[in-house]
Amino acid sequence: MKNIFFSALALFFCVTPLTANNPSWSASVEFLYMFPSMDQPYFVIDSISSEPNGERFSNNQPLHPGYRAELAYLFCNQVNDVRLRWTHFPTFCDEKTKSGNELFPVMFHPINPSGGVNGTISIEDCFDFYFLDLVFSQRALCCGPFLFDLVGGLRWGYLDLREQVVLQSTGMTRDVKVHSQFWGVGPDIGFDFEYNLCYGLALHGKADVALLVSRREASYSDSESFVYAKNEPYCAVVPTSDIRLGINYNKELNFRCLAALPTGCGWLNFEIGYEIITFYKGLDRIYFVDDGSLGASFDELMDFTLQGPYFHLGFTF
Repeated sequence: MKNIFFSALALFFCVTPLTANNPSWSASVEFLYMFPSMDQPYFVIDSISSEPNGERFSNNQPLHPGYRAELAYLFCNQVNDVRLRWTHFPTFCDEKTKSGNELFPVMFHPINPSGGVNGTISIEDCFDFYFLDLVFSQRALCCGPFLFDLVGGLRWGYLDLREQVVLQSTGMTRDVKVHSQFWGVGPDIGFDFEYNLCYGLALHGKADVALLVSRREASYSDSESFVYAKNEPYCAVVPTSDIRLGINYNKELNFRCLAALPTGCGWLNFEIGYEIITFYKGLDRIYFVDDGSLGASFDELMDFTLQGPYFHLGFTF
């Protein structure tokens, strides 16, 4: 019975003898091309009358480039590895302008609630984001062409929003600035699967969730109402997720094997797919809502998502 148990365990984890293979390394780079979105992108109502009766306009976000670099160490049994992964979207900004005769700003302190404004309102949103992941992978299922790995480790995340709204009217310029920032670290768990098709092609997907114990900050300033408010930093748990699905292609390097490579010949790996990265309640925006009570304000916590295609190039040696 004992021998049967260990034989079944070895089959389940696809464990091979440690002497069967040498350890190997894997390195990859990825180009990410995604568009961001957040829960509340609207900044102005273009009204048809002196009351706020009209369409709310948003600051639509176009595609932006980012990158990911990963280094992995594959253990001798070829079913466990340790991965260090860096994902970053350098600071990018998007701007939109709306002109009209009866404009009602959405995010301003309501110091002039008697009617709309004849002029121009512009908004600029600037984002900065990165992940740093250190995870361990364990083969959990090996059934014919299907491979399934469990992944767990730590994630360090950062998200920053700097928002500026400018109203320009006859004889007046009003400038509102909002800043939201958080960084955090916490456990990261997920899975990674691959279904081999034919001719080196495979369907490859992964998903993970992290709970980041974070330090969150936010501030608001308004040049017209002379309001400047900054939240006292506080700790919060911010969930994040990363989901992707793509088509993978492996090709053995077509040149004479180098003795310096510990496992003989190397392998090139290409992949293209679609990815969705989400910070749940990751952005914080302060609103002032009552002209009669100048301190009346609240915080709106918003989800932030990046989604779009990715292009992967890897090398195992």
